[in-house]
Amino acid sequence: MDISSESWLIMIVCLLFFAACWAVIAYVFVTLARQGDERRRMIVGRAAAACFPVFLLYLVFHVAEDVYRSVTGGEADGVNPFSTLLVFSILYAIELLYYKRKFGD
Repeated sequence: MDISSESWLIMIVCLLFFAACWAVIAYVFVTLARQGDERRRMIVGRAAAACFPVFLLYLVFHVAEDVYRSVTGGEADGVNPFSTLLVFSILYAIELLYYKRKFGD
C-alpha cells in the first residue's frame, strides 16, 4: 500500500492541529493551577467570569437542540466533550490574554 505525499501532508497537518489543541488545553489547566498574587488571581477570575455565561448559553443551546430533535423524531446527539473543552479552552485563553494585557501581569 503506497501512501501519496499529499496524504502524508494531510496527516502531518492533522497531527499538528491535534497537538496544538492539546497544548491550548494544557495551557488553560496550568494557568488555573498556578498560584500568584492578588492581581493574578483577579485576572484569572475575570477571565473565568467572562467565559462562564458563554459556556452556559452554549450548553442551553445544545440541550434545546437535542430536545427539538427528540420531539421531531430525530436522534439527540449530545455534546462532544473534546470539542467543547477545546472551544472553551481557546475562549478562556483569549480572555486570559486580554485581561493580562489590560491589567499587566
